[in-house]
Amino acid sequence: MPSVHLSVLLILAVTLAGCAPEITNIQVTSAANGDVLHHQEPLRVTSDIIVRRGGAGTPEVAVRPVYPGEGGFVTAGRLPDRVQIGTVDGYDLYRYSGELAGYDYGAYDLRLSVDYREYTVKTQTADTRFFIEAPASCFSFDDGLQGFSLGPVRHSDGREYTHSVPFRRQLLNWPIDAARHGSVSFDITLSHFPSPPAEPRFWFIDFISPDLSADPLWQQSRGLTLRLSTGAGSVYAQPLIKIAGRLFAPKDSATGKFLVYPLRSSSYPPIIWNVITWDAGEGLPQGAREQVLIRIYGDARATGVNNDVTVFLDGVCPVPPGITPPGGAVVAPIPNPWQ
Repeated sequence: MPSVHLSVLLILAVTLAGCAPEITNIQVTSAANGDVLHHQEPLRVTSDIIVRRGGAGTPEVAVRPVYPGEGGFVTAGRLPDRVQIGTVDGYDLYRYSGELAGYDYGAYDLRLSVDYREYTVKTQTADTRFFIEAPASCFSFDDGLQGFSLGPVRHSDGREYTHSVPFRRQLLNWPIDAARHGSVSFDITLSHFPSPPAEPRFWFIDFISPDLSADPLWQQSRGLTLRLSTGAGSVYAQPLIKIAGRLFAPKDSATGKFLVYPLRSSSYPPIIWNVITWDAGEGLPQGAREQVLIRIYGDARATGVNNDVTVFLDGVCPVPPGITPPGGAVVAPIPNPWQ
């Protein structure tokens, strides 16, 4: 009698194993041209699904940003279009597709879910990851330095310390490593950055954009969004816009002090990207936006501890549009501690 029960269970298990659909070949592309995806551009999701005994409902798509990883999936739409493209082991193979609304610049996880019946309704899922390219107005450093340069290292009083800090494009990318994508960087070193007694307070150095005067995408800018990552401690960032030859920076309206953004340090992996958003609203004057600078301040007392540590910059965008990751950790500014 036990052997009969075992045979029945084995037959039942084999039968049920043939119920679930198999999701394969998930593709996320531009709905316009089937190519790479760009900021807020409608996208098309396509997947091949083998439909077995349990059938298959209309596939549903849910999406979440890669960063931060603890974010939940949010339903984005369905794949209503279905075309049979063959058979696999006697089961029909269908290609499902559908068009969805676009997303902001960044990386996302996608979960495809298909309902089927196995006594009760169950769900089969499969995941993939896709990347949204930056809008044309942003500096994403995916094809090189894009005209950016690095200024000299200066003492707290503005005197030049050294002019020879190497400036590089790196394959490390916000918000995740991705093929063809990059960032720009410099290394903090004892040979290029001052420490006590040569400098008891702080040093600073600028990432400097190319001339933006003739770029219409930057001329209405009222601020910046950008991303920075570093393993260094006691390092701060300050976005600047040059208008009619003058530099403008975030200010605390209550105290009149300039604001800086303390960078959380992290090793790689995992890496933390500090997301900085500065929107001055109507606080900036009219006039040509000539350049943007990202000023990096470092506590000179920590130069030795930060020796050979890299500072990465990526995704420098004007406001508007201003790109911040959904649910991402945006750095809160503080009054300049040395002012």
